[in-house]
Amino acid sequence: MPRPQTKEALIELSNKNFDQLINLIKKTDNQIISAPFQFNSDASRQGAHWKRDENISDVLTHLYAWHQILKNWIMKNIRAIETPFLPAPYTFKTYGKLNLEIQKKYQGTSLEDIIKSLTNEILFTKSYFKWTGTTSLGCYCISATSSHYDWAFKKIKKHIKIMQTKKS
Repeated sequence: MPRPQTKEALIELSNKNFDQLINLIKKTDNQIISAPFQFNSDASRQGAHWKRDENISDVLTHLYAWHQILKNWIMKNIRAIETPFLPAPYTFKTYGKLNLEIQKKYQGTSLEDIIKSLTNEILFTKSYFKWTGTTSLGCYCISATSSHYDWAFKKIKKHIKIMQTKKS
């Protein structure tokens, strides 16, 4: 499915990718789900997240925490409390450190309710809000939902494949 350009497409792709991720986990043996990741021997896995996340739980916590970052950013700025996307002291150059902190602190809340209250114009008009810079709010939503779910799905699928190969 192409990158969403409407609220409906954003919700549809987010739900599709989320469902795909959850279904993958549901159909996976509990022993594989609880096993630690074993990506260290694969030299092609260079991104920090390959070393950071130790198991499936870490990946799911990561997704959840980014929902909270997005939700808080939207809610504060909509209330005219000018707030950067990343919480201080983090920047887009240092957000890797934030990802490490995510494993330690997060809390639950529904992102879906926030997205449903926004119109296509609000979500997909570039620079609609001063606080989104030259991009659209929807672009941030895509990054924290459908694209993030796709990333998690691929990572967990790779883990399952490694574990199933070891079982054989």
